[in-house]
Amino acid sequence: MNANLRLLCYAAMSICLLPATGNAQEPLRQLIDRELAPPAGISVPLCSDAEFLRRVSLDLNGMPPTSDEARTFLNDIDPAKREKLVDRLLASPLYARHIAATLDVMLMERRANTNVLQDEWIAWLLKSVRDNKPWNVLAKELMTADGEMDNPAHRAAARFILDRGAEPNVVARDMGRFFFGRDLQCAQCHDSPLVADFLQKDYQGLLAITSATYALTKKVNDKDVTVLGERSGSDLTFESVFSKGNMHRTGARLPGSTTLIEQFLVPGEDYVIAPADGVRAVPKVSRRTLLAEQATNGSNRVFNENAANRLWSLMFGRGLVHPLDMMHPDNPAVSPALLQQLGERLASSNFDMKSFLREIALSQTYQRPFDLPAETTAQLAAAKAEADRIAQQKAALDSANATASTSKDSADDAFLAAEKAMLPVAGELDAARNQYAEAKKKLDEAQKALTDANAALATKQQAADTLNQSLASLKNAIAALPDSQDLAATAGLLETRTTAINAELPALKQAVTDRTTATTAPQEAAKTARTALEGAAQKLQPLLDAVRAEEAKVVAARLAAQDAQAVLRSAEERLSMLDEMKKAGDERRELDSAISAVASAESQYVVAKQQVSEIMPVVQQKAESLKNAETTRAAAAAALTTAQQTMSSQQTVVTSLTEAKAALDRAVQALAEDAELKAASQQLTVKVDAASVALKSAESQMTTASQQMQLADEQMKKAQSEMNDAQTEFQRRQNMETQMNAGFEAAKATRQQAAEEFTKAIEPVPTDLANHFMLAQLKHLSPEQLCWTVFRVTRVYDNYRNNEVAELDKTSPLTDAQKQDPAVLAQREIELEQRTWDKLKGNIGNYVPLYGGAPGQPQSDFYASPDQALFTSNGGAINSWVAPSGGNATERIIKATDSRVAAEELYLGILTRMPTEEEVADVTSFLASRPDRNQAAKELVWGLLSSAEFRFNH
Repeated sequence: MNANLRLLCYAAMSICLLPATGNAQEPLRQLIDRELAPPAGISVPLCSDAEFLRRVSLDLNGMPPTSDEARTFLNDIDPAKREKLVDRLLASPLYARHIAATLDVMLMERRANTNVLQDEWIAWLLKSVRDNKPWNVLAKELMTADGEMDNPAHRAAARFILDRGAEPNVVARDMGRFFFGRDLQCAQCHDSPLVADFLQKDYQGLLAITSATYALTKKVNDKDVTVLGERSGSDLTFESVFSKGNMHRTGARLPGSTTLIEQFLVPGEDYVIAPADGVRAVPKVSRRTLLAEQATNGSNRVFNENAANRLWSLMFGRGLVHPLDMMHPDNPAVSPALLQQLGERLASSNFDMKSFLREIALSQTYQRPFDLPAETTAQLAAAKAEADRIAQQKAALDSANATASTSKDSADDAFLAAEKAMLPVAGELDAARNQYAEAKKKLDEAQKALTDANAALATKQQAADTLNQSLASLKNAIAALPDSQDLAATAGLLETRTTAINAELPALKQAVTDRTTATTAPQEAAKTARTALEGAAQKLQPLLDAVRAEEAKVVAARLAAQDAQAVLRSAEERLSMLDEMKKAGDERRELDSAISAVASAESQYVVAKQQVSEIMPVVQQKAESLKNAETTRAAAAAALTTAQQTMSSQQTVVTSLTEAKAALDRAVQALAEDAELKAASQQLTVKVDAASVALKSAESQMTTASQQMQLADEQMKKAQSEMNDAQTEFQRRQNMETQMNAGFEAAKATRQQAAEEFTKAIEPVPTDLANHFMLAQLKHLSPEQLCWTVFRVTRVYDNYRNNEVAELDKTSPLTDAQKQDPAVLAQREIELEQRTWDKLKGNIGNYVPLYGGAPGQPQSDFYASPDQALFTSNGGAINSWVAPSGGNATERIIKATDSRVAAEELYLGILTRMPTEEEVADVTSFLASRPDRNQAAKELVWGLLSSAEFRFNH
């Protein structure tokens, strides 16, 4: 399972604070779904078919379906297929087997079978479940069974008490736990310091019942057999170890109920069968019977709700109240209204366990997924509406709780006052009872002595009469035979004996007279003591009536206070959960906003980066243009310099020639006739003209170079300007990129912080949602489930069953008519299941020590150990079971030519689901990498058998 996905997929459930107002006749499943509906605005889909199939099969049959059954169910398009599946599972013999095993572990917590064989105990449980025996009837048998061998059912049921050694404190504690949902161990000597509602008087009330029961051993067919006897009960006087001298008194009482009203009986007249060595005492008033009748008659709300809570936990892995034996207002039900209604519905259905479990299995609440879709997380903020509603109600709930608490305190005070007035008279009654018991003991001793004396006299008198008759008859015989010496000798001997016995009679008669006289005083003393006892009882009666009247008020006030407090605490827990959901929703919204902000910032950053990328070629082109302009200007500058130099040089030539010509012209004027000078002047004039022409050309070149220089300057200025503009834009865009990058990084940091805040906020939500039944509870398989699941997925179970089918078809074939008789076929299925179980049950002993809890301890905790890993990896039996045979997953993988089919056979056969694409790829890769396909298939199957997923129900 993806951990991040799970964080995204938890939502909330609602809790009804007040009893529902719907139709009382609505199906139980609808009541459950209405009372545990999610808050408005939050929807939770049903789990997948595969998840439901494995879950409900394990919960109702103790093992998953075969791969063929799974494929058929998954491919079935019938919208009613889930309901039909539940009915098939409930009709299967495996249902009774699994529920019986579950009840065994729940009730006995794997205690040793000291007095009742496990097979006898399981057979009784199994028949009870097969017969759909009502839970209250089963519980009543557990409470009242005496263990006599002439009633096998009662013998088995007596194990509940017998294998606890009939130790009153142990039995009282476990009676309170299993039948009333209260672990009162810490209230033995004082009110519980941990649970305000677990009171010493509740424990003492149960102890007043269990202390009357005792174990005794007697001979039955030359065998020692331990059975349960019961003494006549008495009230218990007790004090808290923290409040010495502050005495209290209670009779037999169930938790949350008034004291049982018992007929007053004088000691000695309170037994049907009085206690004696080797004799099971039977009192006229059996407190265990009264306990059972008042607990199970449907009127005891505590018993009813505890039963509903335990059956609920069988399906969900936890109760509406959890732990199961901590039912008190400070540990309220997820929905107090629902628990109360479930208790009422269960009682009104005659405690029909099967129909109750059926309705749970068909509820949407049971069919919720272990994981929710990620989009559901977006709905968490919708919890605010219900949180606001509960917050508005809380003031009224606080007020109701305070009022109920005050009423309870007042009732307690009135009860204590009545109890205080009653205690001295109860002490008088106890003293009178003791005095009568002592007087009765002395009278019994005197009467026994008289009885013994009468018996001795009667014995002697009978012997004397017999001898006298014999002697008379013998004398008659002697008269008929006077010569018989033998008869004469015998007559003499007999006469001696007769005389001796007759001589003893006066003393024995005197002893009777003396013993008769000796009974007079004890009789008078007993009569006087009895009168005093009856008088004390009469004196006490009105005080007892007053105490019971106040006690009834206490019970009513205490129940009202418990209800008010439970509703308040449930609302507070609900509000806390809703606040957590709302906070997670708000943080999710912040995270979504941060994710959106990151996306926006990233988009802006990408645009800024793109703009920088886009400007860079422009900058490069402008730089190149500037460089070219600089090169052109440099060339123009060089050309201008050259032109300037040329023009300057040419000007110097012209000036020099002009000056020379002027000087020559003066010379010619001075020497006008000198032809050579004139010719030279003319030549010089030509040169001046040529130089002037050259100068004009240089000037023209100078002008052109200047123009080109001016143009180059302008081009360079333009290129420089464009370069500056490009650089400015580039810098702007770089700054924008930096700014957008900083914004992007800041957005990512905000997103990271928001993700961390959301992770922190969502952390408590999944557990809360599962505990409020909005998500399915992750349940580990019990040792028994694990054993039978291994047998099922390896087809060991089915192969053994097929062998039994073949054997029965051979030795006891059904007729055609029988094959058409549903009752016969159902009985045949039961027989086949029993025979298969008998063949394989010995293997359970391999799992219980490794996967179960210690004897006498709760069996619901999950733990993993090295021994478990070694058993799975090295166990020869498991390795043999995964070997290819009988159409098991290993064999199917080997035969599959398509790796996808092989993967489907693996996951469908072992985990009752289709593989993911990633798992298909893994299987394909693994098979392709191994040269020995047989060994590879075994390792794949072994791997899933060893996986964590296999050990859980989802």
